[in-house]
Amino acid sequence: GNGYFNTDPKNGFVGQLGSVHGASILGTWSFTFSQDTKIALTAPDGTVTSIEMPAEDAALFAGDITVYYGIMPAQNANIGMTAILSGVKVTQGAAALVDENFAVALDSGLWKLQAESAASVAVVTDADPFWVYWTSPASGFTLQTNPGLEAANWVDSTAKASLVGTQWRVLVTGDELPGPDAGYFRLVKP
Repeated sequence: GNGYFNTDPKNGFVGQLGSVHGASILGTWSFTFSQDTKIALTAPDGTVTSIEMPAEDAALFAGDITVYYGIMPAQNANIGMTAILSGVKVTQGAAALVDENFAVALDSGLWKLQAESAASVAVVTDADPFWVYWTSPASGFTLQTNPGLEAANWVDSTAKASLVGTQWRVLVTGDELPGPDAGYFRLVKP
């Protein structure tokens, strides 16, 4: 997790106020603000970094805030990698201002998608936990499904494929599963 602020390259990374690194990326990452200028960054393993924003700079952030959640690849090798955000929470004291577990489609009144590629962002609910991936270049192929391996039962999938990095991916929803207990997928080029 990072706190971004610095605008002068002589002071280190531009935009970065501080960072914390944990033993694993899995778990809860938190940012705790106190006294308007003190920020504690906490990793899932309990590692904490405390940073302080100069008061004159903090004054520039008075009023409402916008919170961004997500990832940045930081290097070409990471483009197309996957990150899963299973929940976010914003609190003020004991009151939860936002408490989202992404169990349903995103509330457009609360969430705004800000992504280099909107195709790279997918909301996956508990009813839709299935993905099919294949590498590019594979243009012109159609994903087909079948509840068994019988040659006559293959049908085109209605799911839309998205190119993310060097992989095509399709989110297969519960409604699109080929069968209740088994399902097969194939790529065909007409």
